[in-house]
Amino acid sequence: MSRIFTIEKLVAGGFSLARTREGKIAFITGGYSGEVVEAVQVTRKKDFELWKPLKILKKSPYRRKKLCGTFPQCGGCDWQDLEYSQQLEWKARIIQEQFKRIAKIDIPLPELVPSKETHYRNKMEYVAFNSKNGIKLGFKEKASSKATEPENCVIGDRSFESLRIKIQHLLNDFKIKAYDPLKGTGSLKHLVLRRSSAGEIMAILVGKKADFPQLNSLAVLFKENLPLIDSLVYVHNSIDSVNLRGPYKVLYGEGILTEEIDGVLYQVPPTSFFQVNGFITREILHYIASILNSENSGSLLDLFAGVGFFSLYFGNTFESVTAVESSGVSIKALESNARINRINNIEIVKEDAMNYVRNTRDNQQYEVVILDPPRTGMGKAVTFLRRFKPKLITYVSCNPSTLARDAGYLKETGFDIISIKAFDMFPQTHHVETVVLMSRMDK
Repeated sequence: MSRIFTIEKLVAGGFSLARTREGKIAFITGGYSGEVVEAVQVTRKKDFELWKPLKILKKSPYRRKKLCGTFPQCGGCDWQDLEYSQQLEWKARIIQEQFKRIAKIDIPLPELVPSKETHYRNKMEYVAFNSKNGIKLGFKEKASSKATEPENCVIGDRSFESLRIKIQHLLNDFKIKAYDPLKGTGSLKHLVLRRSSAGEIMAILVGKKADFPQLNSLAVLFKENLPLIDSLVYVHNSIDSVNLRGPYKVLYGEGILTEEIDGVLYQVPPTSFFQVNGFITREILHYIASILNSENSGSLLDLFAGVGFFSLYFGNTFESVTAVESSGVSIKALESNARINRINNIEIVKEDAMNYVRNTRDNQQYEVVILDPPRTGMGKAVTFLRRFKPKLITYVSCNPSTLARDAGYLKETGFDIISIKAFDMFPQTHHVETVVLMSRMDK
């Protein structure tokens, strides 16, 4: 049975919020502030209900024509048919609301740096799924385990959509089946396409098994028919909870991407993290640099260091740098990148960042801490940062909810927020990158 809702606002997670006749919160997987929608219930919980819109009865004046053929069925975008200026405004409002609701901290509406709206992603992860017409490469539908094939996707690099289609044809020529996690059958889990700032393109096939019979023959056809692809890599990923993790082998090409930012070179292995929006990545670095240039900084602690994104860029700003990273693949890249950039003042620590802040000796001090954790944040482990007596903490996050929570913990342990600035790393989606600068009150 459907119901009629008037949408109050957009909220974290890419949902809109309305209320049932009984006053219970209803999250809706579409619709914008002020709109009246007819929706059907998807899930019912103790404190809230999840609804899916069937029809927009009253449209927002800010609603625009959608940009691709599969929105809103495809879960790759959330707000594609909302004017971009409104996307920016609501992201800023959501950050402000999360800090007030979760951390009980009142912040002004943060400044939000815009991006170009389309074709900004240098990395796309497609899920493989079986259909009556063979294997398909696409995206999960919103709030669903089902997948759908995109039509003229507008968020990935311009070359990616044609490559995806050509690769899909090659996979079907070899009758390759997608991995089915329920049945445990099939070979391929994902296709990942990555492009460097220099234009190198890497294709990554991710499979459940260490190998499959057609792989080498498929690699030959990739090389013959897809000249845009410089490297082809196969990743053996036995874990269904993550997309791009596990041992890999290079089928042809260098098997590595090279990024350059303001003269700093980064070699990025297939399974290592690197920011997906080049323009916004530079904006974030320039913003942090403008803060650090006003500090007389002697030592930097870089947590979740990856391939050295912050450690290398700011290496010459500090007398010493400690980079903490748990991934062996990223550690090797970080060591290589430090040599390439002649950064000799860096200590690289292979350890989980949470364990490092909990267990490092109490007399160890850093003037600046930079952390860019996964979406889950650090939780109460973030309070251990106080033992390092930093003058400044720079917290970079793609999740306003966990960021607000962790900022609240830091405030309780003696740090004040001195600046919050947001960066639209992910246009057309609800995701946003936020940088919070916090200083120690008793420094």
